[in-house]
Amino acid sequence: MQNDQKSKAYAVVFRFVKENLWLFGLGLLCSMLNTAFNSLTPQIIRMTVDSIIGSEELPGWFTALGLQRLLQGDTARVLLLAAAAVLAAAILSGVFSFLARINTARASENAIKSLRDALYGHIQKLPFSWHTAHQTGEIIQRCTSDVEVIRNFVSAQMVEVFRIVFLIVMTMAIMFSMNVKISLVVAVFIPIIALYSFFFSSKISKRFMDADIAEGKLSSTVQENLTGVRVVRAFGRENFEIERFDERNNHFADLWIRLGHMMTTYWSTGDFIMALQVLTVICVGTVSAVHGEITLGEFLAFVSYNATLTWPVRSLGKILAEMSKTGVSLERVSYILLAEPEHQAIQNWYRDLLHLYKKNKAMYELDNDPAGFEWVNADDCFRSIYSFIRHSKDNKKNLLFVLNFTPMERRDYRVGVPRRKQCRLILNSDDVQYGGKGEPRPLLYKPVKQECDGKKYSFAYPLAPYGVAVFEF
Repeated sequence: MQNDQKSKAYAVVFRFVKENLWLFGLGLLCSMLNTAFNSLTPQIIRMTVDSIIGSEELPGWFTALGLQRLLQGDTARVLLLAAAAVLAAAILSGVFSFLARINTARASENAIKSLRDALYGHIQKLPFSWHTAHQTGEIIQRCTSDVEVIRNFVSAQMVEVFRIVFLIVMTMAIMFSMNVKISLVVAVFIPIIALYSFFFSSKISKRFMDADIAEGKLSSTVQENLTGVRVVRAFGRENFEIERFDERNNHFADLWIRLGHMMTTYWSTGDFIMALQVLTVICVGTVSAVHGEITLGEFLAFVSYNATLTWPVRSLGKILAEMSKTGVSLERVSYILLAEPEHQAIQNWYRDLLHLYKKNKAMYELDNDPAGFEWVNADDCFRSIYSFIRHSKDNKKNLLFVLNFTPMERRDYRVGVPRRKQCRLILNSDDVQYGGKGEPRPLLYKPVKQECDGKKYSFAYPLAPYGVAVFEF
């Protein structure tokens, strides 16, 4: 059940990401090219130490491309050429890093803007019962703090995961091509880091969820207190509110302290493993170089590649931990987006009822005067149809309400009116915009001299099942 909720959460947010998928793809491509050019520098250093300064043969791929001619001549000129190659690789790496970041930023901000718009629009359509069941502070937190967590993941971490995986695969392939033994030493540490990262990320996820819920309750407490501060002071409830806030604030702080302890354990364990990996590679590499299994240039390249892997693999652990937070935020945000919205037809009905109240003085002018209300028929218990009139002060624009509380259609329902004045239909619940059948009905009805409901005049109207009709006369 929990996995199903997570799948729905990711699917909901992915619909905003996919609109900018080409920008994310371009950013990922540039990020991979940045990584590829970064990986050239250790190879240039290796060739410089082994083949330019030393007497080792050039790599096979270098001679196959016919590039050995560039290394002919004065050693100083060749060293300058090697330095230029390092500079060119750094410049190209920087250019692609810039392009990766700018495209990812554009894509992520577009996606998050669409997410915010969708959240705000959807909240407007949720029924009143949903709003009463959820505290305002909690809703605000989901739309701000949780959206910000998602933004951080989409803007930085999502592309970074692919880049790190590409970096690990490419770097390990280069290292294995140079020396299998040292490469295996490096490879042993990768699953260890992955396993302990997954272990901690699952625990961090639960604690982050608890902290997030506590933050929502704390925000709601502040919001409720500020909204009703006059009532609090009027009834002398200041001490009670302070104690309630302190209790929730202490609980919230305690949760974050415990989360901080776990994060500290996580990072310190990572530091130890990374240091152990570097030390092991240096020791094994030194012994291999002394015994002639690798050249000095290859040793320097291994140290460089291992250092290149150290921080990204450690970052991968951080991203996995952040992904657990993101997963929680995704579920909390998607909870709002997946909430069943109030039917549009009902919204239209509420809207027009409010407009009716605002535009017609008969609805409020004589609220405190018995003359403002008149029953037409309150005794039709067999058909469960009731009708009444709201009078205006000048008695010129009165409103007649007819309500059918049964699923039975009354095609010729007769209702009495106090005088022979034309009645205009101004609101009909059977209209298509309110979810009704939309059957055509006249807008004007002329009463005839036929007694009904104790009135001298009356007219017939086709009353829909569960229908409400409002007439102005």
